[in-house]
Amino acid sequence: KVTICSPSGDTDIIVMAVTILNNFKERVSLIDGHGKDRKYIELSEIELEEPILSSLIGFHALTGNDFVSSFFRKGKKKCFGIFEKKFKVQKALMLLGDSCELKEDVFTPLEEYVCALYGSKKKKVDEVRYDIFYKKYSNENKTVDMSILPPCQSVLKLLVLRACYVSAMWKKYVEAKPI
Repeated sequence: KVTICSPSGDTDIIVMAVTILNNFKERVSLIDGHGKDRKYIELSEIELEEPILSSLIGFHALTGNDFVSSFFRKGKKKCFGIFEKKFKVQKALMLLGDSCELKEDVFTPLEEYVCALYGSKKKKVDEVRYDIFYKKYSNENKTVDMSILPPCQSVLKLLVLRACYVSAMWKKYVEAKPI
């Protein structure tokens, strides 16, 4: 039996353990946090369906971690709730990090996913950004908190590229000198 200690309470370590050590989960446990915040986690108690398990690294890379900022006021719980219902997003996140190029079949479902995070059924993040801005601008005496808007498409592409790089780094955990 192996116990992994993460006194910092780092979610990255939990995600990596769940995905990478899934075949050994009966023999692995985690101690996460320290003091009153310490949690004991048995990997064998975490059950995830295959599409979700295979896309968990991409999901964590995209929705916020030590290397990529999260979407403002969009916590992991909300992100996961939408993610687990969208197979296209799961498929795109499975592919995230397999290539250094950002292909349309990966970016398009992720853009739609970000639109859904902000409560829209539209498929283009720039349209959602405009709609939210216009609604707030017309209703709130011309003062808008810009942090509530989703990123524009050009910024979202950069965020997805960074998440792609982080996913690639995490997926190459067994290589001594990854490229």
